[in-house]
Amino acid sequence: HKPNKKRKKAIRRKQVFMKVINIRNLSIGSGMPVICAPVTGRDMKEITDQAEKVSESAADMLEWRCDWFEEKTVSAFMTALGNIREAVGDEMPVLMTLRTRSEGGEWDISPEDYMKIYKNLIDKADTCNGTFPDKLPGTGHDIFPDLIDVQLSAGEEIVSALVSAAHKKDIKVIMSSHDFNKTPSSDHMKRILLNMQEAGADIAKMAVMSRSMQDVLRLLSVTEEMSRSLQIPLITMAMGRMGLITRLSGEDFGSAVTFGTAGRASAPGQIDTERLKDVLKLIHES
Repeated sequence: HKPNKKRKKAIRRKQVFMKVINIRNLSIGSGMPVICAPVTGRDMKEITDQAEKVSESAADMLEWRCDWFEEKTVSAFMTALGNIREAVGDEMPVLMTLRTRSEGGEWDISPEDYMKIYKNLIDKADTCNGTFPDKLPGTGHDIFPDLIDVQLSAGEEIVSALVSAAHKKDIKVIMSSHDFNKTPSSDHMKRILLNMQEAGADIAKMAVMSRSMQDVLRLLSVTEEMSRSLQIPLITMAMGRMGLITRLSGEDFGSAVTFGTAGRASAPGQIDTERLKDVLKLIHES
């Protein structure tokens, strides 16, 4: 008895997604790619309003880009995390990302200060006012992020320290690398993803800029190969108009998360979460 075409496709997809991370009620690395929507508010009201929009959208996960926030103190960050958790409830995972300017972010910060901010947040310690409670008063909502994004470019010692601190608190680490100028060689992209796995990442993420369809095809080829050889889920995307296909084809090529908008975009090429969900469902059901 030979499997039909749909069965063959199911088998192939199962082979691509062999490594799964479970966070709250979400599985990352199995089936349709998870949709993550960014919050990029400059002040507390914008952050809360955007978080509410994400909770009402087709997104499965929220990414808070804290480098956009104008109040750059640990206590303000913790308050914002509490507001975000209250807005999205207990089921939606929250990813916290501090992106430096060298990787396309909004904050020009040294590697040492980058580590200090994240470490204080992970330890939930305010350097002036003591410690924070584990739960939001009166709500029962915790104020930890479920995941943090750690830049591989921060350096081996800093990355190692942050991974260790996060894992002690059961916070997952998405390790990231961004190239806003080009798509590196295939071998270089493979080395980046392998380095992330060796550095202790729970999920490896790589974003590159596509200048041609050949760039896009190389990234997709690397993604498919590495999704089979890595022991962790991965996320890849080609930024820009030509890279749109990489945000839609994760289920077949092995990228476990895609980023869409429920308001302001945080990177070139992101599309609305509702449209994104419709296309992903169409691909999944075909």
